[in-house]
Amino acid sequence: VDPATEARDAVKHVRKLKKLLERLAVGRDKLQAQMKANRSSARRIEKELADVEVVAKKKSAKLGREKAAKLRKQMEGKAVRAQSRGDKAAQKVRQNQKKL
Repeated sequence: VDPATEARDAVKHVRKLKKLLERLAVGRDKLQAQMKANRSSARRIEKELADVEVVAKKKSAKLGREKAAKLRKQMEGKAVRAQSRGDKAAQKVRQNQKKL
């Protein structure tokens, strides 16, 4: 094998490896830029999520209070009706005892 050919092949191989290394560096730079953008987006979304969670908690609490008030009102109505039924029954018992 000719020494000149070996030298040319070695230089070609060096150029080929440098070119490959440059392409990898460009790819790495693109990935770093994309990662930076993703981190920025993630921070923005996390901040928005925290705000939305606060609003959701407030709305859920409000709904819970409203449902509890509605249920309390229903239960009070049932209690009043039960009390009046009991009073009427007691009155009828007294009337029946008087008849005896």
